[in-house]
Amino acid sequence: MGGFQTRPYRGCTGISLFKVRRFITAYRCGVRRAPFPISVCDWCAMNTMKITIAALRIGAGIALVGMVLLTCADVVGGLFNHPVLGSEEIVGLMGALVLAFGLPLTHREKGHIGVDLLYRLFPDRMKRIVDIGISLVTCIFFALVSWQSYLYAEEMKKVGLVSPTIQFPVHYVIYGVFFGSLVLAIMIFVELVEGLRGEVNE
Repeated sequence: MGGFQTRPYRGCTGISLFKVRRFITAYRCGVRRAPFPISVCDWCAMNTMKITIAALRIGAGIALVGMVLLTCADVVGGLFNHPVLGSEEIVGLMGALVLAFGLPLTHREKGHIGVDLLYRLFPDRMKRIVDIGISLVTCIFFALVSWQSYLYAEEMKKVGLVSPTIQFPVHYVIYGVFFGSLVLAIMIFVELVEGLRGEVNE
């Protein structure tokens, strides 16, 4: 969001958002060392987020491969009158995990579809304001999704709800949706605060 300068927070109580963004940019460009002095707390926070996103990516990949293999096995088994029991349930549950776990990585890589017919006509300052507004709405939305998913998972855990065929406890999947949404909300919040600080400094 522009070339604004920020005064980074010091110590373990706060993380320099500008440093985080520069670190992510450098990492995506192939630079493995931080292009600036960085405290231990900042380094731990950034690497924790990076490791979390990588773990979610692996989890989403495993679930996606499982969906493909299970679907193929169900089709082949159906040809011999031996379909996989509960395949539709399992595919549905894994699909929810693929969606939830893939959101943070997709956001980091800017892989979402965007329609910019009017956006590209705006001046730079208006674009930043629009970005801040979108980030605010998106952050609130996924924070609510995360919160409600956690409450729903706790409720399903108490009542012991399981899937009809394979009797799998569905609250584990809902916890996965909660965690993926939470990570995404945190990422968007960091970008939102960075954008607001940039507008204030300008």
